[in-house]
Amino acid sequence: MYGYPGAAFVDAAGEQLGRDPRRAPGDPATVTLAPGDSAWAGLRYASPGVSGADTAVPAALLVTPPDEREPLKVPWKAGAVPVSGNASSVFLTVLEPGTGP
Repeated sequence: MYGYPGAAFVDAAGEQLGRDPRRAPGDPATVTLAPGDSAWAGLRYASPGVSGADTAVPAALLVTPPDEREPLKVPWKAGAVPVSGNASSVFLTVLEPGTGP
C-alpha cells in the first residue's frame, strides 16, 4: 500500500458527518504487509471545546485502505468530532507499518 487511507465519520444511518479529512503533510512510502501484519495512520483535529467548531458524535469511522474501494467500518467511541465552523478540519497522516505511535 502507498499513501493515505480514506476516512469519513458517519452517523447511525451511514450518512457522512462533515467534510472528508484533509491530508497532513508527510512523506508517503510503500508499506508491504504479510498476513497478520498491521498498518496505521493518524487522525487529528482541534478539540471542539477549544476551537468552537460545530460537533457531532459519529456512530462509526469508515476507513478505506489505499488503492481500495470498500471501506472498513470501525465503531467510534471517542465522542464528538468537529464537523463545521471554526477549526473544523480533520487531518489524516500517511500510512505506516505497525500498530501506532
